[in-house]
Amino acid sequence: MPTYTNLEDHDDIVARLREIPGLRDFPEDEFHDMLKISKITQYDRDDYIIKENEYDNWVFFIISGKVEVTKDNQSIKVLSQCGDIFGEIGIIEGAGRSASVHALEKTFCLAIDASFAEKIRQNKKKSALEQIFMEILARRLRATSDELTWAKKELDVIRKENTALRTLVGNLKVLNEKSLSLIEKEET
Repeated sequence: MPTYTNLEDHDDIVARLREIPGLRDFPEDEFHDMLKISKITQYDRDDYIIKENEYDNWVFFIISGKVEVTKDNQSIKVLSQCGDIFGEIGIIEGAGRSASVHALEKTFCLAIDASFAEKIRQNKKKSALEQIFMEILARRLRATSDELTWAKKELDVIRKENTALRTLVGNLKVLNEKSLSLIEKEET
């Protein structure tokens, strides 16, 4: 997996990074500070970028490619847009990774050492990176709320259908017992 560091020495790379949604609004000084502790990483198909429950300090922006986020081996989401971010939840919580992320095709990411946000926080100022985290988490929370609402509605439908099926099965049992009783009477 090739890794490119010393990003500030590559004007072409810096210009492309500035086009990434979320990074284009970074204040110039924060952007250059961030580049000092960042690297561009390349992943091939099926390479794991993050493994669930592991610890590290990296947050990733997709430059190109496609990744899948999984939890307990269940697919949660596929990310493929330039500027999509992942890895921020473990950093915010200070806990192990909440999900795994692997490349679905050759993927390039900007990997940012999360100590960058901590350094800014120590200066008592909210960083642009923290603002991005908040916006992304708000969007994801809204999407999760929508999915939960949909799932609850579906569960209500299933429960009603289950109740109707139980009633039907109960009625069929009663009919079966009556039928057997009638058959027994006819045979005697």
